[in-house]
Amino acid sequence: MADSTALIEVIFPDTKLFHSNVVKGVLNTKVTMEEVFEFCQKKGYYGLPTSGDQSKSRWLPASKCPNLNPNASSKPEQPLADFFNSVLTCVQTAAGPFKCQRKWQVAATTPVRGAEVNRKPDLFLPMVDIPGSDMDWRDAACVGEVKSHQNMNTEKSTYVEMAGKVALILYAQDTRHSVVCIRVLGQWIYLTFFDRGGSLSISPVDIHSNPEEFLRILIGVTASPFIDLGFDETITRDQEVQEGETGRRM
Repeated sequence: MADSTALIEVIFPDTKLFHSNVVKGVLNTKVTMEEVFEFCQKKGYYGLPTSGDQSKSRWLPASKCPNLNPNASSKPEQPLADFFNSVLTCVQTAAGPFKCQRKWQVAATTPVRGAEVNRKPDLFLPMVDIPGSDMDWRDAACVGEVKSHQNMNTEKSTYVEMAGKVALILYAQDTRHSVVCIRVLGQWIYLTFFDRGGSLSISPVDIHSNPEEFLRILIGVTASPFIDLGFDETITRDQEVQEGETGRRM
């Protein structure tokens, strides 16, 4: 776990996540992840719960975190997307608005267009904020798979599902050489990098017990510039030059 934490910090360092923000947030300094997390705590997003198991800190209702217990009855996709977007809003209040504004959407019930086969990733992060009904593989910055249980079977099945959807992204986006994806199994989040030759996965991170690592992954995959998400920005189209839409619908 220590090696994975160090690798996450190398891939998504504070300087890359926060220091390039044009407009400063409440903290108005060279923000660190520790300061951002402390801000989330002060806003009541994270801490000791007032009911249930009060011995362990966790993401609280103010953050819109759903019940990540395997026995939870509700479908987790939409609540997870709302949770991600809520936390990201809090982070931007602290550190300033991200240059790349993206919001998580749910695609579990609507096939994503732009490929010859119908596939429905549980979570869909478009390159730009677009209506859910317009989801297209050519617009995918990141996708995610969600399961309520974490075990060897769900680890394997979600990896296979994700690999198939990454293949569609690489097929639809000519200038994409790699794709970063997440899987949420219960209260564990997995970060995996795929390229055209293979993949690299980081050890799972407990969303509740390792909040700073979770924040680093969430902010990294959501707000990183195109080049850090696997795009070759030396390749552009005439339309992109005219419209300033670099990275969209390759």
